[in-house]
Amino acid sequence: MQRILLPLEPLLQLVGGQVNGMPEPSPRVLEAIAAVDAQVACALKERGALICDVRCRPKWRASRIPGALNVQMDQLREFDLARLAKKDTPMVFYGEGHGSYDAAVAVRRVHSWGYGGACWLPAGLTGWIAAGYPAETPRRRRLRPAQDYGFPPVMVAEAG
Repeated sequence: MQRILLPLEPLLQLVGGQVNGMPEPSPRVLEAIAAVDAQVACALKERGALICDVRCRPKWRASRIPGALNVQMDQLREFDLARLAKKDTPMVFYGEGHGSYDAAVAVRRVHSWGYGGACWLPAGLTGWIAAGYPAETPRRRRLRPAQDYGFPPVMVAEAG
């Protein structure tokens, strides 16, 4: 069966959904987008796929799939994908969890630019973690007394 790829955003508007905070769109809308589960996404990552997190920067900073780039939806038009990937590079886009369709919209956009290897992880970061895969979190900074370094007794940050 041949899949016909159609622009997702106008279709979402036709079925009454919005891009952010929308109800689940009809299956016909999403079937044109290649969706993968966490196991396939992990295999693609191990083979060098570009992992793209479409969540806002504070959420990306707090926790993400290891090595994921922060590619926010409102900046995707300006995002210079050509510097990061060739047209045939596999890419996995994800959001927060099930029901995050920003990543699906991102896949449609990059498909329209000729990047046919882009796919969507509908389960998002929560599904990735639930499947037992690790999430990357920033290293916490330990606070040590400044007198350890011969300074007045104040707290200074030390990278740990």
